[in-house]
Amino acid sequence: MAGWLQGIADGAGEILRTSLASVDTAAFESAADAIVAAPRVLLVGTGASGPAAQGIALKLTINGRPCEAPADGVSQQLTARVLRPGDVCVVVSSSGANMVTLAAAAAAREAGATVVGVTSFSRSELAKYADILLVAGARFQSWDQGAVGAGLVQYLLLSVLQLAVTDRMDGDDDTERVHWAIRDELGALVAESTDGADVDEAEAGGDVS
Repeated sequence: MAGWLQGIADGAGEILRTSLASVDTAAFESAADAIVAAPRVLLVGTGASGPAAQGIALKLTINGRPCEAPADGVSQQLTARVLRPGDVCVVVSSSGANMVTLAAAAAAREAGATVVGVTSFSRSELAKYADILLVAGARFQSWDQGAVGAGLVQYLLLSVLQLAVTDRMDGDDDTERVHWAIRDELGALVAESTDGADVDEAEAGGDVS
């Protein structure tokens, strides 16, 4: 088991080292600029791409760029359809062929929003709907490595995009207000969680220090 685990980890690491070479720098900068300027930002992704979309939506919100990321495919499509020109819809699909995700991309495009596609394949179906296409991927030597690597590559690219957005927003008064409000709320949530843990431990007869 240890050798198998190490082999998968080494393969995934190699995928990560080469995965961002295919990302077009100008497209990346345009995507970050569009997200910063957008009145409304929607992230969509289903299946295996769902967790990456959800995770980065949370990171953007915490860092002062509020956005939406409904988990349900129907909700994603309906929300995309009521976007407006100037809004941004970030569509995450490793294959670029997930029909549920493509429906949301088509709805966003029909609404006039800027569609940012995040995929592993430049000739995927998603590319037909994307105004800005971010392609991150690598050759997979095995199915196991590919299954692990695809999700890591998505999260890596989206994390760097989130950092670029946050960097562009630094110093903005409204962004700072949102940023600190989120931090205060997180602090309160952590405090409540700690208090609850103390109460549960005390009721169970545990040692509370």
